[in-house]
Amino acid sequence: MLIYFVKNQTVLEKLRFKYNPRTLQYEPIQEPLAERVWKVGRAAAVVLLIGASAIYISFTFLTSPTEKRYKQEIETLREEYSHLNERLNKALYLLAELEKQDTLVYRAIFEAPSPRRPTLRGDNHLEDSVYRRFSSLENGQLLKDIALRLHWLEQRLRVQKASLLEVQEWVKRKEEFTRNVPAIMPVNARDLLTSIGGFGMRTDPVYRTPRFHTGIDFITALGRPIFATGGGKVVFAGSDGSGYGLYVIIDHGFGLRTLYAHMSRILVKEGQVLKRGEKVGLVGCTGKCVGPHVHYEVRRWGEPVNPIHFFYGDLSPKEYEQLVLGAQSGAQPLD
Repeated sequence: MLIYFVKNQTVLEKLRFKYNPRTLQYEPIQEPLAERVWKVGRAAAVVLLIGASAIYISFTFLTSPTEKRYKQEIETLREEYSHLNERLNKALYLLAELEKQDTLVYRAIFEAPSPRRPTLRGDNHLEDSVYRRFSSLENGQLLKDIALRLHWLEQRLRVQKASLLEVQEWVKRKEEFTRNVPAIMPVNARDLLTSIGGFGMRTDPVYRTPRFHTGIDFITALGRPIFATGGGKVVFAGSDGSGYGLYVIIDHGFGLRTLYAHMSRILVKEGQVLKRGEKVGLVGCTGKCVGPHVHYEVRRWGEPVNPIHFFYGDLSPKEYEQLVLGAQSGAQPLD
């Protein structure tokens, strides 16, 4: 039988003794090292478990003042992103309206081409670059969309600024435009002998096949004068085997050019600056032609347009109406 007791009160919690019948003495109990290690480890594990539980509870259910402040800032930023997105949508809408007005009003007045508008379609390099910048953020997709549209807005604003400056220059040149625009017929109305060959699909008088007639034929007597329909610079005067015979091209600026073909004689030279109403040549039948006439074209930015819409400078409303009806009658062109 083992008997335990303490030697004195001061070591009550430190030493324990047991009676040894062989030595007839009380000997201190020696606790094995493994048991001591186990006790220490168990105590440490309990402490760690309690500490981890406290930390988990603290981070999960309790919010520090700093963390609370950060969360408030994040929520504020999220709201600001939404407001910015709405403002950006409004800015894009207003810019689209301005671009529409620029194209349909300002440039229509001066017959000017619309500027090339930028687009983000196909700009994969830009999208990849923006995606890499925001891919790791919680609101990365929203930031990516805003960044891409801001880039697009900047590009379009630059183009629109340049466009308005260009329109401003056109306004300053309005007097020049009025002076140079082709606004009269290339021959005297009293010299016309019959209906004119109109603009559009017609039967070729030589080859007898359907062909788009790119101008108007003014049928008049051989040798009658041909006049510049607007002020401008002669950029071609001669013949090149194209079927026009002897012909002249005048550049009026503002994307407008006029062509006068099948002349019997050219009265101007290349580089010469003309005023509206000055003689450029005499009526003839050179080139691919079946009778004396003037083949007259108006080209805007290189494309032929119906000259009938430009004859407002020397005709009364009734004369203009008769001219339009004649051009629409399907009269056979002479070239």
